[in-house]
Amino acid sequence: MENRKVLILLSLIILLGIFLRVYNIGEESFWIDEAATVYTTQQSPLEIIEDIYTTTKQAPQYYEGGGSPPFYFLVANYWTNLVGLSEAKLRLLSAIFGTISIFMIFTIGRMLFGYRVGLIVAFMLAINFMHINYSQEARGYSLVVLLTLFTVYFLINGLNGKKNAYWLGYSIAGALLLYTHYFGFFILFFEALYVLIFFKQYKNSLKKAVVSAIGIFVLYIPWIPALFRQIADSEKLAWYLGKGIIYDFARIFVQFNAWLVPDAQTRVALRGVYASVQNFSIKSLFGVSLIGWLAIASILALTLMLLWYFIIGSFVKNRKLSVFYLKDKNRAFLLMWFVIPILVPMIITIVMSTTPVFGFVQYTLFASPAYYLLAAIGISKTKKYYILLTLIVVLSLLPLYSYYSNFDKQQWREVAQYLEANRLPGELVTVHAHHSILAMKYYYKDMNRVLPVKNVEDLTLTINNENSVWLVYSSEKFFDPEEKIKKYLDDNYKKKSEIEFTGVRIFHYIK
Repeated sequence: MENRKVLILLSLIILLGIFLRVYNIGEESFWIDEAATVYTTQQSPLEIIEDIYTTTKQAPQYYEGGGSPPFYFLVANYWTNLVGLSEAKLRLLSAIFGTISIFMIFTIGRMLFGYRVGLIVAFMLAINFMHINYSQEARGYSLVVLLTLFTVYFLINGLNGKKNAYWLGYSIAGALLLYTHYFGFFILFFEALYVLIFFKQYKNSLKKAVVSAIGIFVLYIPWIPALFRQIADSEKLAWYLGKGIIYDFARIFVQFNAWLVPDAQTRVALRGVYASVQNFSIKSLFGVSLIGWLAIASILALTLMLLWYFIIGSFVKNRKLSVFYLKDKNRAFLLMWFVIPILVPMIITIVMSTTPVFGFVQYTLFASPAYYLLAAIGISKTKKYYILLTLIVVLSLLPLYSYYSNFDKQQWREVAQYLEANRLPGELVTVHAHHSILAMKYYYKDMNRVLPVKNVEDLTLTINNENSVWLVYSSEKFFDPEEKIKKYLDDNYKKKSEIEFTGVRIFHYIK
């Protein structure tokens, strides 16, 4: 391709990616994890580091488990001090990371397989549902993907004998990746394993690779005590991970391709479909609208299509399945990049079921660029590849329309507005999950007698002999799956009213 034509096409792809990542970026409320990010923007950098280093959590007085290293939160802290704080402004940081990722994946695709693959994979990433979603979320996942791409870029150039600056870049990018998310170890592990397997082809660069790896270790030494504390605390992830590893993998794989944000009516209808499938019934299948089923069909078709071209890009030579490409270092690199950061957490979860580390797509998102690259190779082999790209766009329309037109994040802004309109002064408001109080604090003005509760025991101590109790109920799937808190209030109070927002329900009880 002519350089000018490539530049024009890449510019158009990046502009499309920017538009999709900033469109309606501030439309939805902060959900509870984003509210935790908001909390850190109100701290000093030293307080952020101290909290996470000593407790493994960014908001230790509100969170009992989980936690990520501090780099993203430090960047977000600086960013909000620079541009201000709002839903759009804070999420814009992730959109910037996501946009740079489009350019980086083009660069990697071009280096390994040429301009056509680079442009195809950049286009695929630009319109990908999940990457748009996490480019519009005030969390560190978009940054993790970008830093992963940087480590790949620097490693490939370093191994190919280019400037020593690439090895310095690899050490810095690798260390920052570990300081952003603990699962960055899975990326560095696959890269180290690749170098060991193909060491004969990189003899001249092995010494520099080892020095660069030592550099990452030296830069990470200060955080090693916090890492061990995180490992010791990881059993609390069992609250919401490791429920069904085969189902989780299937769901994550589909999410790599596309996903659906249903409207309220479709969301309720899909619950009925799920119940019908469990009961071997088709009664509720007709509750989902035709558009809803078309969107689901688009997601499945897109998944099958990209899977087919992933297989072609990985294992098909001269129209026949072959393991020939496993000997090709570039394709082997991509396969290891895709498989190992997913397979290792799965094995850990199976072997150590009390400390699961596999279950959510955001914890494997950094492996997805390899999947898109291999699918892009398969598509590029087709003479009329532009027809396939058009079909990808067509199949992406309904899922993306659902993303922009419906609510997916918890509607805490709307919860606050409802309470402001209906709560009488002084009435007790209990909030579960208890860390949801951070979202309430951001949106709700009157926090007098608004208290978090962790469980039924905590609830009974909180409500005492109140005549009127409000329950703001969220994340019960993970933190109160049997709905014991609601059942206690149902048994001991009279339910006066209830209303449901996306991800949050509000109940008003009286004696």
